[in-house]
Amino acid sequence: VRNVAESTAKQWKHDYLSAEHLMMALMVDGSITNQFLRQQGIEPAVVSDTLYQMLFAASVQAQPAPLP
Repeated sequence: VRNVAESTAKQWKHDYLSAEHLMMALMVDGSITNQFLRQQGIEPAVVSDTLYQMLFAASVQAQPAPLP
């Protein structure tokens, strides 16, 4: 799980490991987490897309506005 999480962090150009990276790693195809989510009617791809959007929308909002 850690290797996949680190790979996700690198892919997203992050130099840290966070809960989002770990969640992405837990949801890989064939994993127990992936199977559990599907059994609950939750599509792992939707969860991963939502995590990605939340993470990068937050980083865009956190950037200071350019000076005039």
